[in-house]
Amino acid sequence: MSPGTQFVISGKPVLREALALLVQGDDFFSGAVNVVTDPQQTALAGFGAIAIAQARGLLEPAAIQVQ
Repeated sequence: MSPGTQFVISGKPVLREALALLVQGDDFFSGAVNVVTDPQQTALAGFGAIAIAQARGLLEPAAIQVQ
């Protein structure tokens, strides 16, 4: 991990906000901190499962469309 590392934080609302505050308040980290909202993270597990299935050749690459 380096000072310019970009953070993407998801999870339970209180915990993700707390982690974002800790990282933003730490002088070591200068990278962007992106907090994922509830609507954004709703489909992440399904998206990941489809991406893994595509990588393993179980689904055609066009089987998923990102909006």
